[in-house]
Amino acid sequence: NNRVMRAFQPFLLIQSAIGLFFLGGTIIPLGFDDSLFSDEVLDATCMAIPWIYIFGFSVFYSSVYSKIRMCMKIFKDPDKYDVLLVKPADSFKVFLRIFLLNGIILALWTALDPLKWVREEVSQGEISSDGTVETYGACRGETYESLGYTAALFFLNLILCFVGTYQAFKCRFLVLEYNEMQWLPLSLFPFFECWIVGGPILIFVREDPTTTFVLLAVVIVTSSITGALAVFAPKDWYIRKYRGPEARRKANALPRTSAAGVLVLNHPTVESRKQVATLQ
Repeated sequence: NNRVMRAFQPFLLIQSAIGLFFLGGTIIPLGFDDSLFSDEVLDATCMAIPWIYIFGFSVFYSSVYSKIRMCMKIFKDPDKYDVLLVKPADSFKVFLRIFLLNGIILALWTALDPLKWVREEVSQGEISSDGTVETYGACRGETYESLGYTAALFFLNLILCFVGTYQAFKCRFLVLEYNEMQWLPLSLFPFFECWIVGGPILIFVREDPTTTFVLLAVVIVTSSITGALAVFAPKDWYIRKYRGPEARRKANALPRTSAAGVLVLNHPTVESRKQVATLQ
């Protein structure tokens, strides 16, 4: 029944939390090796990692982008909307489209050149007294097609992040209740930034399993935590701010056409019309 929670639509917050749970959970299978599990389990785990990560990102992205998409509609047609309100069906449609695009690439990858757990010799590695060469375990495809599928997923989701951030930037002059407009691009930009920095580095260190694991863990943790802070921290702050009876009374006093959703407080086009009318 909290007004702030109704404004931010709990189903979107739950959707974001589920997506972040799967994103962060990717670290767990990343740490598996043949000292803990059999090769069959590791083969399945190798291919499950990209599926889990992409699923989590698709769920999280759709919850944020559905709001950005609604902001674009408000920005283009200010007379039609006065509340930022996302329907569950709209968010689900965004998720289906994004996961379908990613799912096609992942399905082709899984069917044609799936990742398998292999042990490879370390170049210039140490040789023990019994002639055993130092090795490392990693997930590898049988051909270089795996690199192509990885690149396709990388650029597809990088473009999605860029499009979402760019559209949010176009709506930057739209003033929403609880300053929601400033937090929407900050929810997606950490992923774009971490990928654009970590992706090229990963190419050069892929032969070093320890460095690769640390880099992937840093990218996953950093992007997930910063995205989570951008989504949940402002909500928590406003819930605490409007906890008192007087603060709740002022918040509820604002004119509303919907019990849920974030109010549009200021639209540049509407303000321009008011200034023109005043001058006339």
